[in-house]
Amino acid sequence: MENKNRIYQKAFALAEKYLISDPSHGLDHIKRVLQLVDYIVIKEKTQKKIDSECLRLATVLHDLGSQYQVRKLRSSRDKFKSGLHLGVI
Repeated sequence: MENKNRIYQKAFALAEKYLISDPSHGLDHIKRVLQLVDYIVIKEKTQKKIDSECLRLATVLHDLGSQYQVRKLRSSRDKFKSGLHLGVI
């Protein structure tokens, strides 16, 4: 458990460092999804075995790759590069 918590803290620190200020994919979005994950775990845990630490880690990391794409697109003149599906242009 302690190791999982340390990994989660490092992942959250990465999210704080690299997520841009964007209501759709920024840190505020991550915090909202974490609240939703906690709610779902509470509601479903009595019926199913759920690894809540794994879900929380996935939540924190799920948009880090898209932020890289957003930054690349914003700095590129080529609007056909991968990442266009993000709807940021």
